[in-house]
This record gives sequence, structure tokens and C-alpha cells, in this order.
Amino acid sequence: MRMHHSSAGAGELNAFRRDGEAGHDASLPADNEDISESRESLEDWLREVDRHASVNTDRAHVMIAAAHMGKRVRYADSSYFKVRA
Repeated sequence: MRMHHSSAGAGELNAFRRDGEAGHDASLPADNEDISESRESLEDWLREVDRHASVNTDRAHVMIAAAHMGKRVRYADSSYFKVRA
């Protein structure tokens, strides 16, 4: 079964890491949700990305999914090489 996600969405999703690979020293936005930790299924995770117009993240897979859905993406480095690469 193929899942289809491509709504225009509304608002901004802040989906920065909160684990040991987080590359930030600054405090996270108050509305930050590390969806890779908090969402229970892939479908729920994809719906959360899809319902927003823009996504800010330091997780490579969140950045790739959001870009694939046509969202505006802003990314920050984590302590892991994947995002920069």
C-alpha cells in the first residue's frame, strides 16, 4: 500500500532532536516535538510532517520527508554527519 502525503499544510513544525546526537547547545523552541521519538507509527509521523507548511529540524530523515512533500525546510546540524552531508 502506498501512502500519499502532499497537503499544503499550515504553520511551522519544530522537530529537533532531544537525544545524545543533538548538536545544539541553545534551548529548543517551546513547541519543539522530536517526532521521531514521540510518534508511534510511520503513518502518524508522516501526517505530522504533512500537516505543516514548514519544518525546522536537525534530523536527516525529517528533512528529506518534508522536502519530498514540498514543505519549506530549515535545518541545523546535529552531532552526526548525515544532515550536513
